[in-house]
Amino acid sequence: MKRIKQFFTREYNLLNSLKSSLTFVALLFVILYIFMYVFMPFGLYSLPQKDIYILIAKYIGYPLIIWFIVLYLLSSIIKSSYTIFGTMMLMLLLLVISGLTTHFIWADYFNYRGLNSVMLYNSVLMSVYIGFMPITLVVVFHSNYKLSSQIKEILKINNSIIDSTDNEKERCNITILSREQNKEYKINSENIIYVQSQDNYIKVITVDNDDIKLELIRTTLGYAERDIRKDCSHIIRCHNSYIVNLNNVKRVEGNSAGYKLQLKDSGDVIPVSRKYAGDVKAYFSTK
Repeated sequence: MKRIKQFFTREYNLLNSLKSSLTFVALLFVILYIFMYVFMPFGLYSLPQKDIYILIAKYIGYPLIIWFIVLYLLSSIIKSSYTIFGTMMLMLLLLVISGLTTHFIWADYFNYRGLNSVMLYNSVLMSVYIGFMPITLVVVFHSNYKLSSQIKEILKINNSIIDSTDNEKERCNITILSREQNKEYKINSENIIYVQSQDNYIKVITVDNDDIKLELIRTTLGYAERDIRKDCSHIIRCHNSYIVNLNNVKRVEGNSAGYKLQLKDSGDVIPVSRKYAGDVKAYFSTK
């Protein structure tokens, strides 16, 4: 029971990007088209052969277009990660939408006017029956594949961290400008652990002789990123709220949803968003 709970509460980002949503919808179209052609639900077996292909395409295509629009809108609104359970519940809601769409396609084909509550209920029920199992299989196999791929990438990164030496690590001096106070803050890159956005300020976490220090600077993370990247390539943006010194990373953790960086000196764990994951991976792959 515990393992089942862990599986369903695992972070899962199948729906958090336009590309993944489009791929998911295209894959489902193929699976459901084959399924419907083999089993002929919704009375398809009784229709002329030439109409079957068109109706199947409509039964699947129209709902999936709606799905894609809904998923695209949600990906721009919901920034937090989905879990596998959350994904399944969203899929269930989309199947109900599919059932409603299917009913109206059926009514249009047979020139039926009016609302038949029994047929509407049966269409929704049939859509859930037909779609839920293929969707479950896609989610389960895809999440396990993503997790396996992510673990392999994390092992490679951790091996590169272990193999790198202090002599190989880049060092530089950084100047961060406070935009309102017109004041310069000079910091040695070896001392920076990470930088975090905090309202109209940035919080710069540094280490000096094992003492963790915090400096608040009146600027934005975007401006700080520009100042830092002028001089250093190993201190990079890894999240909308974080810039991190990759030389200070002790190890990389993560799951199918993304990376997390465990830092040496502070012990903090910094998230890596999907947008910046490629930059982090590229840095460690050159080590």
